[in-house]
Amino acid sequence: MNARTAARLLALGLALAGCASSSAPEAPREVLIRLGTERLGVGFDPKEVHVPYVETIRIIFRNDVDPTWDMPHNVAIAAPGREDALIASVRNLGVHHLQLAEKLRDSPDVLAMTGALAPGESETIDFHPPGPGSYQYICLVPGHAERMGMVGVLVVSD
Repeated sequence: MNARTAARLLALGLALAGCASSSAPEAPREVLIRLGTERLGVGFDPKEVHVPYVETIRIIFRNDVDPTWDMPHNVAIAAPGREDALIASVRNLGVHHLQLAEKLRDSPDVLAMTGALAPGESETIDFHPPGPGSYQYICLVPGHAERMGMVGVLVVSD
């Protein structure tokens, strides 16, 4: 190998080394999770979800209840410590379940929520967690959370 070829190879090696990053890969900014309902009952599937802390958690919620049942469901992420207040506000509103999203979407007790979905329907929402922690998700159709236990927990870790 002559000096000229060696110089070219050295220059190429330095250029390639400059392209390599010594820093760790960037952490993902978004996580996708799928939530559904139990096919033959009132409950979430899964009941507990663990994700790393990211800017956006995209939630695809599908009402998987048997289509022969006329049972709407929704999912709402409650502000920490405000779960009972949120359920109480549903009782106090006294509105039809189809109006819940319209009435509660701007509530400080709700961090994210879908509308009421008929069996087979789905909706995607983005949840921007304020930080790591446990966030309860609740079905706000009257009676589903407080009487039938339709609640779950989203654990966001560091």
